[in-house]
Amino acid sequence: MSALSDVLVPSFSGRIPRRTYWLAVVVFLFLVNVLPIGFYGLAGDYPFVYTDAFLAAASVYLIACYVLFISALVRRLHDVGRTGLWALLLVIPLVGQIFALVIGCLSSAEGANRYGPNPDGREAPAAADPASAVAALAELERMLDKGLLTREEFEAEKARLFGSALRHS
Repeated sequence: MSALSDVLVPSFSGRIPRRTYWLAVVVFLFLVNVLPIGFYGLAGDYPFVYTDAFLAAASVYLIACYVLFISALVRRLHDVGRTGLWALLLVIPLVGQIFALVIGCLSSAEGANRYGPNPDGREAPAAADPASAVAALAELERMLDKGLLTREEFEAEKARLFGSALRHS
């Protein structure tokens, strides 16, 4: 998926890197601040702006914008190895905003974690010998059995492990 589709398609599983998270922040701020200001500027003094139907539509729009942002935050939390429940800190005034800023600055966890492979493509340090690669394969199989990895992710990690182990031999 492209970075923009990662931002505009809400998903609460997987991982996104810092650059995609910051793109989500910019898109969220645009959708919540700039776009409504432009709309109200165009609407002028039209009476439909203050109807119950319009206010309901505006509420649904804002909820949709927040769902997009929270889905990006949850995937960013997954990227740094945290559960998505940490996103509940957003409901605490000021603490939530500082938390969202800090999460955007943290570096990704190296290699695959229980939420998926590293979205930056940075892998964990390669196994130095085939025995380490076999132990890592056992861990990958455990993750696959628990449903933490898809079959495709498992195969890609297995190829990476044994390819690097063979290069070091």
